Amino acid sequence: EVENIARDYGHHMKKKICHSYNSTSWDVEEVKRFARRKFGTSSREILRWKVVEEVLRSSKAVWGYLELSNAEVLAVSSGRLTSQKGIDRLLQAAELLPPTVKVVVSGVSVGDTGYEDYLKWLVDRVRGKAVVIPDRYDLRLYQLLIYVAHLYVAPSRYEPFGIVGIEALSMGTPLVVSNRGGFNEYVGDLRSTPLGVGLKVDPENIYEIASAVQSLGYLMYYSETGQGLDKIAIDELRNIALREPTFGTKLRRICIDYVDMFFRPSHTANSILACYELARQMAYYRAHI
Repeated sequence: EVENIARDYGHHMKKKICHSYNSTSWDVEEVKRFARRKFGTSSREILRWKVVEEVLRSSKAVWGYLELSNAEVLAVSSGRLTSQKGIDRLLQAAELLPPTVKVVVSGVSVGDTGYEDYLKWLVDRVRGKAVVIPDRYDLRLYQLLIYVAHLYVAPSRYEPFGIVGIEALSMGTPLVVSNRGGFNEYVGDLRSTPLGVGLKVDPENIYEIASAVQSLGYLMYYSETGQGLDKIAIDELRNIALREPTFGTKLRRICIDYVDMFFRPSHTANSILACYELARQMAYYRAHI
């Protein structure tokens, strides 16, 4: 991070630092077309729990169980099953969530059996509310799961950048992310900026994670259904819902536009060229002093 380097080595370093953000080629229109071919519709409300059922049915292994008869809000997370990704904190936070909020974690096993056993124990404590899928499955179905979710959660204890957040935003899905590393740089918090794309939380505070997941989830749910306002626990988000009842629809558009503006391959290429130009200028300067 630029700020960390400046803090450690002096703010004069800022003029000498160049960076290039990762980008994504995920296309929400392609995912919509896939949804229409497979399910006959691209409506998130109609698709949501059908997609969850399809993901669970097509997965080789599932830890935990989801009770879908009372499901309202869908929160999705993913990543390597390591302590760094903070999935344990999300599952602990799930204990504090209403039973109407469902959490689906698409994980990638890296052989850390001790941590995985801990996740199995945690998910058993929230049976009905959360599942962990420890194996990869069809990419298009995974993208569709993120597309239909009310929010994407990335509670990493540390994350150099966090491409998963960019991928979720490209699907029009807002974020609850840790206030660490790359997430802290590119995620604007809805409580502090009108162009925010989610909420930032302390990854070690399960109460803060639970409050953010519930509040953002029900902000989105309220936009779809006009119900659940009383379950938005964060005052700033409840006030947004009261001012603009369909704000969730607008927020999905903001998320997609944000990615299109800053996180496409063309932007990465341009920023790399800018870095080369900065390096060239500095080399020229050093050669002539």
